[in-house]
Amino acid sequence: MVGERREPILQALLPFLTCGIWMHVWFFQVTTELKNHLGRPEPSPGLDLFLALVTCGIYYWWAIYRNTQLLREATHRAGLAVEDRSLLYVLLMIFFYPVTLYLFQEELNKLWARYTGSTLPASTI
Repeated sequence: MVGERREPILQALLPFLTCGIWMHVWFFQVTTELKNHLGRPEPSPGLDLFLALVTCGIYYWWAIYRNTQLLREATHRAGLAVEDRSLLYVLLMIFFYPVTLYLFQEELNKLWARYTGSTLPASTI
């Protein structure tokens, strides 16, 4: 199963326009797509959302680390070059999470393009 290609810059801007709500929606969607793509029963996007709300977002620090590991696995399976950006994403999630959404979505788009055969424009940032 292939996930949805999204415009990375919109993923970074929508949290500002929605007072942070978009980050929860995006995280739920991305976690679901990675889980389905890898054919795993876990992680649970609903539980992630609940724990993020209960911990005022701190849980996402762990969840982005875990999702980065899932993305690495999916990228490796697709035969693409794999980089470990876990620490970068966790730090960005703590200090400026919209950049994390942008970069993570950019990598996801590359993965999905591998399966759909589409080409992606070069990043401008």
